[in-house]
Amino acid sequence: MAETGRPVPASDRLTGSPARRGPVAPVSRRLLWLVVLWLAVPLFLVSPAYGSHRLLLALWDDGHLILFFLLVLLAWDGRPLARLRWPARLAVVGVLMLALGAGIEVVQGLTGRDAQLRDVAADMAGAAIGLALLAALRGPGRAARAAAAGSGLLLLVVVLWPLARTALDSLAAWRSFPVLSDFETPWETDRWRPHRAELRLDAACARHGRAGLRIRYLPGRYPTVTLKDFPADWRAWQALSFSLYNPGDRPLPMELKVYDRAHHGGRGGWADRFNRELQVAPGWTDWRIPLSEIRSAPAGREMDMSQIDSLSLFVHSPRVAVELCLDALRLE
Repeated sequence: MAETGRPVPASDRLTGSPARRGPVAPVSRRLLWLVVLWLAVPLFLVSPAYGSHRLLLALWDDGHLILFFLLVLLAWDGRPLARLRWPARLAVVGVLMLALGAGIEVVQGLTGRDAQLRDVAADMAGAAIGLALLAALRGPGRAARAAAAGSGLLLLVVVLWPLARTALDSLAAWRSFPVLSDFETPWETDRWRPHRAELRLDAACARHGRAGLRIRYLPGRYPTVTLKDFPADWRAWQALSFSLYNPGDRPLPMELKVYDRAHHGGRGGWADRFNRELQVAPGWTDWRIPLSEIRSAPAGREMDMSQIDSLSLFVHSPRVAVELCLDALRLE
């Protein structure tokens, strides 16, 4: 007759021997493998479409974290590791995850895809959270388990904060529409994608409210700032308005471009979008551009005002860095 009420020996608790179940039951292990395969195929064989919303890109990046979190749970009670004692198994699983993450990026680089250290960092963050969870559940000693739980929770907050920040600002962008960007919230610079340019909120750049956007265009070919990820349907509005401040003592020539999703769908080209040269005089200038001009700008077609994709402000190849302020970008 089998014994009942016998405590599990400490050696079994630490080694994960058959006297104690692993953290993942057999049925759950099969389900986790399916989830791992479902995540791995798009993460490593497919890339997000050009122009994807920044929230989708943030979720895509966090797919690495989730994948390696699950891989740690699966690897922990794998047969080759099941008999290792706690410290050794912790180290071996960590090294395996690092080797796997780095190896995947090397293979991607050899096959023509981008190899990014950022992805390896996300992989290791997911692995670290998985190891912290295992340590919190099964580690030797109450103090060690509490420390592991606290460390894992802190790391989880840190790595998920960029996603939460993107989600909060995306919600704010939708709620404030038809204001596209007025720089009154702390994370609005995330909506803008700089190319050879530097951005920061600055109270001295406020035309209205508390702050505006200070843009520093760096020397080089077409330094640009681009606004994306706003509500795309502009059909109910009549004009695009914004304010620019030139701190210099002479007019600054620059250009505004606006384009719809069809522009990225195979058309492309300068003549397929709205282009407007701007001579920004010293001091503040308030601009108001009728949307009818934007609608009729592409050659041979009308711009789809229900599918506006991006808005950019750029300078033509400055030899030295130039600065200006932007505020109160909205539809009227």
